[in-house]
Amino acid sequence: MLLGSRIIDAPVTRLVTGLFFPLSRLRAAAEISGRDVAAFAAAVPLARCPQGLKRHLRRVLPKIDAVRQSSEDAETAWRAAFFAPTAPPEHELLDIEKARVKAARAYGLQRFRLFWTLIRGGAPKLRSQVPSASRLGDAYGAYLDDPGAAFAVPDVLPRVDCSHEIPGRAGRDYWIRFATPSTRLGDTVWARVREPEGVAEPATLIFVGGVASEFDQIDLPPKRLLDLVRQGIRVIEVEAPFHGRRRRPGEFSGEPYFAAAPLGSIDLLTGMARELGVIANWARQRGSGPVCFGGVSMGAFVSQLAGVHAARWPAACRPDALFLGVTVDQVHRLAFESLLAHQTGLAETLKASGIDIDDAQQWRGFTDPGGPPVMPGENIIAILGRRDRITPFAYGQAQMQRWAVPPENLFVRNGGHFSTPIGMLNDGKALHRLVDLLAA
Repeated sequence: MLLGSRIIDAPVTRLVTGLFFPLSRLRAAAEISGRDVAAFAAAVPLARCPQGLKRHLRRVLPKIDAVRQSSEDAETAWRAAFFAPTAPPEHELLDIEKARVKAARAYGLQRFRLFWTLIRGGAPKLRSQVPSASRLGDAYGAYLDDPGAAFAVPDVLPRVDCSHEIPGRAGRDYWIRFATPSTRLGDTVWARVREPEGVAEPATLIFVGGVASEFDQIDLPPKRLLDLVRQGIRVIEVEAPFHGRRRRPGEFSGEPYFAAAPLGSIDLLTGMARELGVIANWARQRGSGPVCFGGVSMGAFVSQLAGVHAARWPAACRPDALFLGVTVDQVHRLAFESLLAHQTGLAETLKASGIDIDDAQQWRGFTDPGGPPVMPGENIIAILGRRDRITPFAYGQAQMQRWAVPPENLFVRNGGHFSTPIGMLNDGKALHRLVDLLAA
């Protein structure tokens, strides 16, 4: 299939960084400025705002604001119904869920109303939030001698609330939520659970998408993940910090991971790794066979960090397996070396802020997996792309060799960062191997 071919990697990267990111920045600015053109221009910030563009924005911003309000209203109604003390009739829940997804999708499309604004006014791909050295030190300096302490799960795990269920695309669907154990994040974790029917203690895959992904906001799960549910595996799709329901006003999904690097990425990685431990414990309490942490790109970074630092967690929080799509061991280098860092301007912004790769080196204990994982190499599955310029193949290959991942668990495609996971989902070989591993 074309989507799994390496010819898509270069144009997709350009579309993401040259169109999707700046349009998302514009919509994020519209979110906090409402119908105020001057506030919008400052929030982007726009490079220029001629009179013609101001007239255009006076027409467009009210429309975007109305769709935003509709989406927020639909989300409020959804939370009230799905987490109500008594379950509403199933057909009402289904209608409310459809309305939520429709409204969220409509709001997501509002970024394209701002295409003319991008052409006439210009917009940054990211709004820089690069922290000062003192701010970074205040946040994580106390952990420099023992970075693993920043990944510790609390002695008392947060309570996990479950929503009412609805029929899903495969099995039964419901949502869980709980307070993040990260004081740095300080928000609520949300995850969608796709539960197979008729399986007493299914194996569990806890899955995290790549940066800027919002699967639950538009309900477009990869077909192969649904196939796992049909084969008796519980799939839990977790919304990452700064994404989806966890997105902060005035930022687009995933923006702080780049724009506030290295602090934003450290906050996400350390916080979410612990969140996976909480979900693993909950899954086992509910009844679960083996638990696997997995994801693509950023989701793989989180999963492998959790797989290493879980050595200090209670047994119920630890994963039994890892499923890693397009990952690397030297994550700290990506902000300076990856194609995405250069095309978003992140590498240049960091340099202008006086942060270089030597500075990032001292913080690598919070981003790089470092030591060995809690499971043997035969319980790790990895998918790598030889032509990947965002998560370079050499870094991922070195990690799999160090972790003694056997050849039958290593899937190497002759593609790049986007075509490799898409091709993996299309041919299904890696997921078939995951089914076999979790059933063993």
